[in-house]
Amino acid sequence: MSEIFKYLKDLSPDTNNHGTGKKYVFLSNERMDSPLTQIAYGQLEPGEGCEEHLHPTMDECFYFIKGQGQYQVGEETVELKPETFLRIPATYKHSLKVTGNQPLEFVYWGVATDSI
Repeated sequence: MSEIFKYLKDLSPDTNNHGTGKKYVFLSNERMDSPLTQIAYGQLEPGEGCEEHLHPTMDECFYFIKGQGQYQVGEETVELKPETFLRIPATYKHSLKVTGNQPLEFVYWGVATDSI
């Protein structure tokens, strides 16, 4: 498969690292010479989510395309809807849940940091 472009329909789904939903990885850090750790499309079904966790050395960025959800980032609750961008700094505890009756679809990427 080309390293210059990829079509979502040609990617095979994986379960995301938190055991729910699907992710389609466009590019992983093994294929890049940069602090990016992964670029992927994600989809969570109604009732799915990710338990509270943190990344000690990675910022996560999300751009939400479809659906509704709620991200808990530290003490702040962020309501998710299409066209929402969210950055979660390294070391911040966070959890995600789908709140609507449609899948939550998003593009996300990680950026390695020097935090610990």
